[in-house]
Amino acid sequence: MKSRSEEVAQTFRLLRAFRSLRNPADRHRAVEMVEALLAKNDTQEMRYSTGDQTTHALDKL
Repeated sequence: MKSRSEEVAQTFRLLRAFRSLRNPADRHRAVEMVEALLAKNDTQEMRYSTGDQTTHALDKL
C-alpha cells in the first residue's frame, strides 16, 4: 500500500500531465478515462460497503 505522500505525489504528476495536454480532443479523452475509473471505483465501493462503514476509494487519493 502506498504512503500518503506517494499518493499525493502521484496525484500531482497526473495533474501536470493533464495540464500539458494542449489538444482539446486529448483533454476530453483524458476526462472520459478518469470518469470511467471513478465510476469503476464507485461500483467497487458499493460492493465493499458493510452496514454503516463504506470503503472510500477516493479518500486514498
